[in-house]
Amino acid sequence: MTSPGWEMPERGGDSRFEQLFSVMPIASAIARAEDGSMLNANDAWLTLLGYSREDVMGKPTRSLNLWVNLTDQAHVGQLMERHGRVHDLEVPIRSRSGETVYVLLSIEAMSFGGEACFLFMMVNITARKQAEQERKETRALFEALFKESPDAILLIDPHATDVNWKIVECNEAACRMNGFASGELIGQSVRVLDTVDTAVPTDTELQEQQRFLEQVRQSGHVHFENVHRRKDGSVYPVEISTTVVHIGGRELVLGIDRDITGRKRTEEAVARSEVRFRSLVQNSNDIISVLNRGGYFLYASPAMTSILGYEVEDLKGRTCLEVMHPDEHAAILQTFMEVLLGGPGTTRQLTSRFQHAVTKEWRWVEWLASNYVDDPNVRGVVFNSRDVTDRIRADAELDESRRTLEVLFDHSPDGIMLVDFAGDMPVLRCNEVAARMNGYLPHELIGQSVYVLLSDGETLLADPAANDAFRERARSAGILRFETQHRRKDGTLYPLEVHTTLLNIGGQEMLLSLERDISDRRRAEEALRTSQERLMMSEKLAGLGRLTAGLAHEINTPLAATMNYLREAEHLAQEYLDSIGHSDVTEDDHREIGRELKSSIMEASKTVSRIGEFIRSIRGHTRDTVTGVQTFDAVKLVSETLLMIAHQARTAKIDLLLEQTKDAVLLQGEPSRFTQVVTNLVVNGIHACEESGKAKGSVSVRFAVEDGKRVMRVEDTGTGIPPAVLPRIFDPMFTTKDVGKGTGLGLPIIRDIVTGHFHGEIEVETHVGEGTAFTVIFPPMASDVLIA
Repeated sequence: MTSPGWEMPERGGDSRFEQLFSVMPIASAIARAEDGSMLNANDAWLTLLGYSREDVMGKPTRSLNLWVNLTDQAHVGQLMERHGRVHDLEVPIRSRSGETVYVLLSIEAMSFGGEACFLFMMVNITARKQAEQERKETRALFEALFKESPDAILLIDPHATDVNWKIVECNEAACRMNGFASGELIGQSVRVLDTVDTAVPTDTELQEQQRFLEQVRQSGHVHFENVHRRKDGSVYPVEISTTVVHIGGRELVLGIDRDITGRKRTEEAVARSEVRFRSLVQNSNDIISVLNRGGYFLYASPAMTSILGYEVEDLKGRTCLEVMHPDEHAAILQTFMEVLLGGPGTTRQLTSRFQHAVTKEWRWVEWLASNYVDDPNVRGVVFNSRDVTDRIRADAELDESRRTLEVLFDHSPDGIMLVDFAGDMPVLRCNEVAARMNGYLPHELIGQSVYVLLSDGETLLADPAANDAFRERARSAGILRFETQHRRKDGTLYPLEVHTTLLNIGGQEMLLSLERDISDRRRAEEALRTSQERLMMSEKLAGLGRLTAGLAHEINTPLAATMNYLREAEHLAQEYLDSIGHSDVTEDDHREIGRELKSSIMEASKTVSRIGEFIRSIRGHTRDTVTGVQTFDAVKLVSETLLMIAHQARTAKIDLLLEQTKDAVLLQGEPSRFTQVVTNLVVNGIHACEESGKAKGSVSVRFAVEDGKRVMRVEDTGTGIPPAVLPRIFDPMFTTKDVGKGTGLGLPIIRDIVTGHFHGEIEVETHVGEGTAFTVIFPPMASDVLIA
């Protein structure tokens, strides 16, 4: 009998392939695609997952609850939809006992006789000893369960006169198996279970019953298969074992029935699987070969051609050693002999080099040899081989990478520590630099809590929960960079820069910390800060020196006027004294002298006030201490600054222009630093106009508000900046001015003030022969408003 769409293989032909499938060391199973029901599974599959054939045959794979992670199941489904197959996917699988087995899973979609199926292949990659122990325990469990499983037992009276072959007793399993209530079968004819629905047996049937009874009497036991009908009308196949028993002087027939629905389905699947086994071997991604006792090839699957380039027919009559590396022949022969001498079922595994038939390249092949020499269907040693060249090379590269990382870890100029992120964060590993940096030897630091290195370590050791904020920040960011200070073993503190990365290694959170002692850098930064402050003061004093002539003029002019008014007042006072008692001088004359004296004194007072006001306006330039961050009116401060520079501009015949705004332009910062920026830009503009040779020049200052940002533009009509010079104007100590006119520090310092102190930007636009415009952009204030 053949299955539709399949040609039944010759007896003894494809059974060899079936046997190969059954004994293949790769765990393999076949399931129907439509409903996932298991059609067949080889011994390796059953052993790997702890099932018996009866447990799985005909049952849907989902009922086996194989998936440990549902995400793996979804991933496999996606791969099947995308590629139609799965190849060597590492997944955890749940065994019958609930333990996890890690496998390399391959799935191939196959169609046999018009029925879509899936071929599952799994290679166990868990510890072999553990797998062997699990198989032993699982097998013992299955045997115990099998012994306790009840069959249907019926006691029948073939001589009853009221009912034909009357059921006089049965167990619960008999009723349950046939869909009857407990005890409902007792008293009924056994014919109630027959598929032929006849109330009264015919003569022919009665004769057949008698012949059957004689057969049982003579042989003692009769075993046969039949089909039973349940109470609901459904039918199922049974295996029946009968014997004659005598109870109470009555001759009864004892029948033991077993539902063989699952077995029948299995047998049908096995019958269809003959061709499938051939396809399995022929289409396997691994090389399956059979060698005789002498090591000669008896069979090789087509994968031998695709993987190693050998035609199957060309291998017949050749030994395996002819294609294997000579340096490994001794180990190969020893392994082969261990398999032969170990007896049936002995297996050994080895990794050797095979030469590719075409490229002559030596390929690494992992092979498993199993002894089936005494099996009549095999009569040889079965080799299951897999090309692992890429894996071997990857492992070698990984080892090299690991060695390289170890060298980098041990010889890094920075301190490196690996810290357990849990508990009080003990140090798991550190290099020599990390230990020495903190005053320890490596073995002294390893195992200690990293809290011993922190300035507040005692608090954290007393209450580890106090570090939860850092843990959350590390988990959220993944990578952190910060500066802190550590406490050495001797109690001294030192600053360091720390880069941390949170890692997950083997399911355990670990913190990789790269640390650098920045004590020297801190000292250098402090020295640089002091130097910058000195340079800024030097530039400020240089600017003050440039203003000296203008200051002298601005003070001397009102001072001379004051002296004139005072001399006039002195003359009038003397005249008043001389006129006292003089008969010709009237009271009106005295009043006139008093009015003129008062006028001279008032005018002198006004000129002195102008001198005081001018002196107050230059305080921002003469102070050597910072004024502190405050909110100030930038337009007013520019107006005062231009007043101080006015004499220098008038001397050079340069117009200073300030476009006044309706509202005050407020900035936040130190007013003295803003004044320094304005002074430098305006004075540079005056010098540029002087050097242009033009009869008249101008320097203008204007303000605007753009997108909430305050913008100051200082523009001159001078020489402009040549393209070759423009990229260097902000370089320290770079100047194109004559000696005594420039230090090369002005523009670098004001750029630092604008970007560092005011957090703004400075831009320059220039045209040679036309002039230059510097634009200073200040960020929005917190209030972001203009105050009138």
